[in-house]
Amino acid sequence: MSRAELTDADLAGDDLAEANLTGARLIGANFTGAYLAFTDFSSANLTGANLHGAHLPNANLSRAHLLGANFHNAYLHHTSLVGADLTDANLYGADLTEANLHGAKLTNANLTKVRWSLATRWPTSALHREILARSAEVKPGVFEVQADEARDHDESPGPILV
Repeated sequence: MSRAELTDADLAGDDLAEANLTGARLIGANFTGAYLAFTDFSSANLTGANLHGAHLPNANLSRAHLLGANFHNAYLHHTSLVGADLTDANLYGADLTEANLHGAKLTNANLTKVRWSLATRWPTSALHREILARSAEVKPGVFEVQADEARDHDESPGPILV
């Protein structure tokens, strides 16, 4: 399915483990709860895609366009996001333990409640330090990004954006 055209496809709950979706157009696709282990999305366009609760362990999202994508509570353990564009993405509650985000763009991405580990590779060392300062250790070597305390005092607290 390399270079497939699946814009607005409804793949909720589907098992696409080990699928080759390299360079595919998946704009607005619905992957809610889908099983996507070892799936290759490298250079794919998933702008506005819904991956809420999707399981993507060991998936390859290198150089993928993920602008505005919803990864709420997605499982991205050991996933490659090298050079991916996650501008405006919602990663609330996502599991990024051992994920590689080297060179990824996280402009305005919501990282509230993201779980990560010491093996998670952030785009820059400066961002790693900022994330560490905003996180609490939830078990040995695993951290969770906490809500922004300054915003928690407002009536409608906002997400942590980077």
